[in-house]
Amino acid sequence: MEESLEKVFVLILFGLLRKGALHLSGSGADASVIETGSGMGLRNYEKAIFDILPGPEDQKNPPMEAVRKVFLDMIDDLKEKMDGFSIEETKEYYRSIISNAWKMVKEAGSADKAALILAERFGWLFVDEHFSSMVNDLPAGIPAVYPHWFGNIMLHTGSFSGSVNFTEVCSSLAGMLESAAGRTVSTLSKLSSIVTSVTNPVPVSRSYSGSSGGSSCACACAGCACACAGGGR
Repeated sequence: MEESLEKVFVLILFGLLRKGALHLSGSGADASVIETGSGMGLRNYEKAIFDILPGPEDQKNPPMEAVRKVFLDMIDDLKEKMDGFSIEETKEYYRSIISNAWKMVKEAGSADKAALILAERFGWLFVDEHFSSMVNDLPAGIPAVYPHWFGNIMLHTGSFSGSVNFTEVCSSLAGMLESAAGRTVSTLSKLSSIVTSVTNPVPVSRSYSGSSGGSSCACACAGCACACAGGGR
């Protein structure tokens, strides 16, 4: 989907929270993540991130080199899996999943059913570049009860009572995830440039008879890095 690696990291944290390997501590801009599980049943990239995160008694951020290696390995894996497939058609397929998820929430028929779908598909919905405006289109004044695992994420922050309206829970969780990611990796804003400097280094421009040439592929996302490393399939 050509999301920035910073957002990919946020989405990985959400997956770890959903599976109970982490929980959120604090709220708002002070939100941070704490390990609570064993790391069992995680995908390879989730386990790699989980293994470098600080433990409950360790307040140090993971080394940036370790974070970079996780993403370099992930991009290599993505490149291998995408071999022979169309990136554009793949992106269109996932866009259809996101669009259908919003449609399912809006056409759920009841607030509680919509909340269940929202919780189950939140990771997909958060990928949508229009996430904020789409959330604002949801019925704001209708409280709903969310699934147990979803409520646990918010309960640890003290900002969730079990019944809360759509816009409140989406906006709060999105904000806390982004804050937690930034507090987990202190140089998160530099993640894309640090990774893509390895996967897609900008070629050195060379001049010939007064003219210069050269092209660059310094895109800052896993999808772009995969395309560049794989010859632009």
